[in-house]
Amino acid sequence: MPSSFIGEIVFEMIVHPLVYGVGTIVVPIISFGRWKCDQLLRDIPKKKKKKIKWGGFYHLRGQQVYLTADATTLVGLLTTFAVIGIAGVSIWYFSRS
Repeated sequence: MPSSFIGEIVFEMIVHPLVYGVGTIVVPIISFGRWKCDQLLRDIPKKKKKKIKWGGFYHLRGQQVYLTADATTLVGLLTTFAVIGIAGVSIWYFSRS
């Protein structure tokens, strides 16, 4: 088994759901409850695919904005990197003295 295949399995089964979970927590907070997240494995019907806006990041159901699972994962990934970066800088700064 090639190592890239194993890495892909690890990403899809462990990292992707965790980062998606972070995104589902962060999205309603940053949007003040106005946006919702699609389910991780939700298939969007072909009629809806034509209505997906802004490069596939969100779509409308009625008047409600729903972020796609990929967009939710992206928000979660960026949030995770930001928290790790802020924690790293804070640890570095406070350990200097």
